[in-house]
Amino acid sequence: MRIILVITVFLLFKLARADVFVVIYATSEGKTGHCGIAVEDYQIRIEDIHDGPNLVYRRDSVKTGTLTYYDLWPKNNDYKNRYDGDVESEYFKLPSSRWKGLISLRTLSDQGLPHKFGYGCNAIVRIPCERRTDFQVVEFLDSILDARAAFNAMKYNCCDFVVRALNYITDRELNAREFVIKDYVTTPNKLYQVVSSWNYAEVIKDPGSIINGSFMQERIFGRLMSLLAIF
Repeated sequence: MRIILVITVFLLFKLARADVFVVIYATSEGKTGHCGIAVEDYQIRIEDIHDGPNLVYRRDSVKTGTLTYYDLWPKNNDYKNRYDGDVESEYFKLPSSRWKGLISLRTLSDQGLPHKFGYGCNAIVRIPCERRTDFQVVEFLDSILDARAAFNAMKYNCCDFVVRALNYITDRELNAREFVIKDYVTTPNKLYQVVSSWNYAEVIKDPGSIINGSFMQERIFGRLMSLLAIF
């Protein structure tokens, strides 16, 4: 009986279908912006039920209300001098041994990322997992972290990391690129505009008009205007 119970719990965990959440900081007023992806946490609940003289088990997968959050950053500031070249990357999976606090939609919205920034995110979009299970999504994201591909501001930035995950989750080829300086780049604002337009997506936190601007307008010209204002 114990062996059957363990096998059943394992199968329930592998079959649980969790939602994922795209977490976005808008590119606005000279700020670059950022995005990451969070996966709902599940636990297996097992209850003993008396069926006449027999004791049976009822098993179910239950949402915990917490999330596991993933994102990508450049390891240092080398990318500022090599914006179109590969630099050392830093991937995060939170909570971790360093950042142990529980993560939820409320903490992301109100407090922001535990390892970066000191303020809440601008937008959260829920994407239901119709084709992939919680176990498959986490396994896929973990495999990206294990591979530790280099960060490239133009070709593989935080948004490209999220797009790669969404392509796997939805079985589609998402394009959230816009023209920046000399090439097309995946950006936070464009990613929000594309993902939030999907019929099955749900906007949990609406950023309002702050996310409407282009990267060239908000980051390049916005930063330039900030510098000019100093003089």
